Amino acid sequence: MSTFERYKYPFISLVFIALIGAVFRVLPVVDQPVSKQATHFGEEVRIPTAGGVLLAGTIFIAPDADMAVVLAHSFVQGQSQTGLHPLAQELARNGITALAFDFQGRGLTGDQQRYEQVHTDVKAAIDYLTGLGHERIGSLGVGLGGFGSAKNGLDLSALVTISIPLVVSNRLGVDEADLSLPYPKLFISADQDFANRLPFAQYARDLYAMAAEPKQVKIYSGTYHSMDLFQSEHGPELNTLIIDFFTNLP
Repeated sequence: MSTFERYKYPFISLVFIALIGAVFRVLPVVDQPVSKQATHFGEEVRIPTAGGVLLAGTIFIAPDADMAVVLAHSFVQGQSQTGLHPLAQELARNGITALAFDFQGRGLTGDQQRYEQVHTDVKAAIDYLTGLGHERIGSLGVGLGGFGSAKNGLDLSALVTISIPLVVSNRLGVDEADLSLPYPKLFISADQDFANRLPFAQYARDLYAMAAEPKQVKIYSGTYHSMDLFQSEHGPELNTLIIDFFTNLP
């Protein structure tokens, strides 16, 4: 057998495999309908905004869920939606569908980062869940994600904020009108959280004071800011507090 014949068929096989791989690389990605089965490990979705940007999201579905929650991440140290996936999984295990997403300019979402549009990104996520047929929708936001959740002034089923500022870019602020509707609210901070020299514990108390009933405020000990609270000694209690809050709504 000649050298050519010896290597002819393996060479043809390699060429065929390469061609198949190239075809799959150029095929367009087609959006698939969201499954109604339990997906505690998450299913990637794209969330359209009013400005035409598609937010990268991950939905954790609880079958026949009566409640859905938007999870809005912090902007500290390049954080993205993935930091909230463990909480999303836990919510789904407890019968609550959870949608985490990346803000514009963060994580897998393209376009530029816009601090003053965080509330419109949260609204887009809420609208996405509404489009899936959910009627009871809550929002949990950390840091600027919490600001975006509180600023919407929407008729939510519930709101949780963790370590959030009251004002963004010295122009856009949370006020009484944003928190005037009678859905349950929970404001969380650490008592010595002075990140960026801002008094976040006092902000949580201020939010509590201006918000309509029903409302709660929880201040933990320590200097923990934003997602650090989940990694602290308070983490297990914090997770339980959040799960109990959303699962025991009236």
